[in-house]
Amino acid sequence: MLSFEKEFSRDKSSLIIWFIQGVIEIQQYSFAKIRYTASKQISVLKSEDDIF
Repeated sequence: MLSFEKEFSRDKSSLIIWFIQGVIEIQQYSFAKIRYTASKQISVLKSEDDIF
């Protein structure tokens, strides 16, 4: 029984680590997407400035 609890707690901690890594990856992805769209909008604004 004790070995089962030890195994479960180890799985739980690895699951928490996996969850945190997933959250970090999602945040990095969304941040990269925001940065990409922002740079695209900036380039669009610059091209509009060139028109005038």
